[in-house]
Amino acid sequence: MKYTKKKLASSIMAAVMASTMFTACDKADKKKNRKETETTTVETYKLPNLTRKAVKVDDEINSRSVNGYTNFSIELLKNSYEGTNTMISPLSVVGALGMTMNGADNNTLVQMEEMFGMSLEEVNTLMYLYNDVYSSDEICQANKIFLNSLNEYELKEEFRQNIIDYYNSDIQVGLFGPEIINDINEFVYENTNHRIETIIEDLNPDAELVLVNALTFDAEWETKFESDRVHDRDFLLDDGSTITVSMMYNEEYGSYFAGDNEKGFIKKYEGGKYAYVAFRPDDGISMEEYLSTMTADEVYDLINSAYDKVNIGLPSYESDYGTSLAPALKKMGMTDAFIDTAADFTKMVSKGDADVELVIDDVIHKSYIKVDTEGTQAAAATAVIMKDAACCEPEEIKYVTLDRSFVYMIIDCDTNMPVFTGVYNGVEM
Repeated sequence: MKYTKKKLASSIMAAVMASTMFTACDKADKKKNRKETETTTVETYKLPNLTRKAVKVDDEINSRSVNGYTNFSIELLKNSYEGTNTMISPLSVVGALGMTMNGADNNTLVQMEEMFGMSLEEVNTLMYLYNDVYSSDEICQANKIFLNSLNEYELKEEFRQNIIDYYNSDIQVGLFGPEIINDINEFVYENTNHRIETIIEDLNPDAELVLVNALTFDAEWETKFESDRVHDRDFLLDDGSTITVSMMYNEEYGSYFAGDNEKGFIKKYEGGKYAYVAFRPDDGISMEEYLSTMTADEVYDLINSAYDKVNIGLPSYESDYGTSLAPALKKMGMTDAFIDTAADFTKMVSKGDADVELVIDDVIHKSYIKVDTEGTQAAAATAVIMKDAACCEPEEIKYVTLDRSFVYMIIDCDTNMPVFTGVYNGVEM
C-alpha cells in the first residue's frame, strides 16, 4: 500500500525508540488511582460568552504543512535525544505552541513559523483538522488555557477567538498558586486517560498564563501477537551491554523496507488508519549518527517503498518520559520567545488599553507509551508557561562579610567627605 504525504500526516505513528504523532481523550480507562489533591479554594471561573465560530478550511492538509510538521517532528527528536528512552508527541507540542503562536508578533512570530515550516494560518488549520476533521476512536486531544487573575489581565479578543475556534480550548481564570497547579495537573490527568499524573510541579511567581495540550492514543493491532510467540531475547544497548526483553514475533505482509543505513517495518493497527513504524539503524551506526541523517523525505521514501513479507521482532515495553523542551526549541531557532527583551507576545493579553509584554518561561513535555501483544496505549501533554516580561528576575542577594582586614570611613553624607578613616585588622595596639 502506498502512502501519500497527506495520508502520512494523519496515519503514521513513527517509532525508532523515538518520536510519536498521536492524540487523545477517552476517559473510560481508569487504571490508576488518582492521588488525593487539595480541594481548590481559590475562586476560578471560565470566561462567559465564548462561542465557537465556524472555520472555513480545506478538508486536507497541504503538502507544505505535511513537510513542515514532519521536519519539525524529526528535528525536535534529534535535539531532544540524550541517549535514553525518548518519546515526544510533536502533535501535542504543536498544539500547545500553536495556541501560543496566536499571541506572537514580529520576529517572535517569524521564528516560530520558520521552526514549524508553516505559517500561523497553516498551524491553526492543521490543529483544527486534527481536532475536528480527523477525529477518531483511537485519538482525541484537549486544550486549555489557565490565566492568572492577580494582575487583572484579559485575553485579547482575536487571540481568544482563534484558540476557541481552531483549538476548541477552554479558558480558566483564577489566582495562581497550589490550587491552580492542582487544576492544571487534574486536566492533564483526565485528558491523558490517567496515564500522566502531573505536568507541573510549581510555577514561577511571575507566571501569568499556562497553555496546555493533552492527548492519548489507544489502538489494537490489526494482527495481534500470539502469546506463544513471545520469547526472552537480548537487547543491545548503545554502550555495548545487553538487557533481556520480552520480544514479540510475527509475520507482516507488504511491510518491509530498507535504506542505506537502516531497515524496518510497518505494523498496522485495527482499521488501518494508524500504523507503528520502526526504523532499525544498521549495526555499527549509533543512534546519534542515525538521527543526524534522518529527514522527512527519507521517511516518506522508506515507508512508500515497503514491500514483501517480513518476520518482525518487537519488544514489549512500557516507558514514560519528561523534559523541558526549551533547550531544544532554542537550538531549532525559536530564541526570541524566551528572552525578556526580545519576546513579542503583545497579541495575547492586555490590561485596559495597554498591551502586556509576556515571555515564555518554559515548555514542559511529558509522555507515556505501552506496547504489548494487544496493541499500543500512549499519552502526552505539553504546557507552555508564560510570565510577565516586565517582571525582573529575582535580584541576586549580595553578601559582604568583613572577615579580614578592611578599610573604613565615616563620611559626611552631603559631601561624601570622610570625617574619619581607618583600617581594622583585629590587632589591638
